[in-house]
Amino acid sequence: MSEQIDRVKGALVAGVPALRGIYVHGSICLNDFVPGRSDVDVLALSDAPMARAERIALADALLALHGRPCPIELSVARVEDARSLPVLCQFHFSDMWAPRYAAHDETNPLLEGAFPDDDMACHIRLTRQSGVALFGPPPEALLPVIDDDAFWHALTYDLEDLAPLSNPVYDALTLARIVSFAHTRRILTKRQAADWAESAFPAFAPILDEAVAAYESGRAPAWSADAITTYRDFMMEAIRRGIQGKK
Repeated sequence: MSEQIDRVKGALVAGVPALRGIYVHGSICLNDFVPGRSDVDVLALSDAPMARAERIALADALLALHGRPCPIELSVARVEDARSLPVLCQFHFSDMWAPRYAAHDETNPLLEGAFPDDDMACHIRLTRQSGVALFGPPPEALLPVIDDDAFWHALTYDLEDLAPLSNPVYDALTLARIVSFAHTRRILTKRQAADWAESAFPAFAPILDEAVAAYESGRAPAWSADAITTYRDFMMEAIRRGIQGKK
């Protein structure tokens, strides 16, 4: 994995104009990384916009590294754009978008120019909290403070996307992380959030234990549809109460 990260760094140094910083964040910095399951999360900052040709070249370079051995999730933003919300991204790469880059899809909207990304508030706050610099100064030298309200919005703006639990294990743990933040104002790992939720809501301990075990092993969870639906509905209502409390 360290070799993959070094190569991602090299692709960014070669491909991003006026590069200011490269930071690894996410599970790898929270001691919650699961080989073969977790993404390598990277945030890069620059002082210049990217051209379409630069986005295509960077996407091609990352496609050669994606999943070898770990999935890559990476965003590039200008330093000045990171200071206002929603943050305008210059580039984004993830497992969801990799097929469109690989197909050289001319209609891919991520190639056309800067675009707003509500998720960036989460990435910035986590990078300031525990990110590791691969290039440039410490994260706090370039990244703004993301307050609790902005971070809460970033966590919950697409809440309804979790309603079907299309990725049940990941989504079950994400719900626990959102609710735990509402109570603790801390960014917890998936396991830490599951432990917190078990203590707060002991009736759901079997669901949470199984979610952690399934996430770490990659196997299908052994729970009933009724049980996970009950858990989802309870956690979604807890999050909605948090949203109402901020209005």
